[in-house]
Order: sequence, then structure tokens, then C-alpha cells
Amino acid sequence: MMGLRTVPAFAPSCINQLTMNVAIEIAEERRTASDPIVCRCLQVTEAALVEALETQPISTLQEVIHCTGAGDGCTACHRVIREYLRRRSYSSSPSPICSCK
Repeated sequence: MMGLRTVPAFAPSCINQLTMNVAIEIAEERRTASDPIVCRCLQVTEAALVEALETQPISTLQEVIHCTGAGDGCTACHRVIREYLRRRSYSSSPSPICSCK
């Protein structure tokens, strides 16, 4: 039969390690799905970035790098981080007053 493998005598420890590795990968995928990674180089999650933005006086990319580490690697996430900063500055600015009726 094609595709079937025989299990060696030392299989229990191998299978346990393999099972553990698969479980870790599945847990990592679930964590990533529920909390997306913003900075892959340093594994900074969206939740960590948002928490830092909400609790620290951060207004620049350099401050994000200093406080979270996000963006300090390959710089591919800088555009995304700048978007978080832009949204934060927009949402924290006073609402415009409209006198239109």
C-alpha cells in the first residue's frame, strides 16, 4: 500500500515529540488568528501595539519602536504601524463642531 509507513520501535517518544510540536503549531496559529502579528520580526501582536498606544504617550514610529520593539527589524511593518498611529491621532483629536442645520 502506498503512503503507509511502519512505525519504528522507538516510536512512542518520537510520536510524543511530534504530537507536542503539532500542538504548539496549532496553538500558535490560533493565537495568531485571534491576535494578529503586526511586526513579524519581533512577534509584536496587534493587542500589544494597541495597549501601548492606549497607555503610553506614543505619537511617532520611533516611540512605538522604543516602547514595543515593533518596527525595529526589517521595517516591513512601518506602514501598518503608521496607520495605527494615524487612526489613534484622529480618534483622540477633538470632534469637529458642525453648526449646519
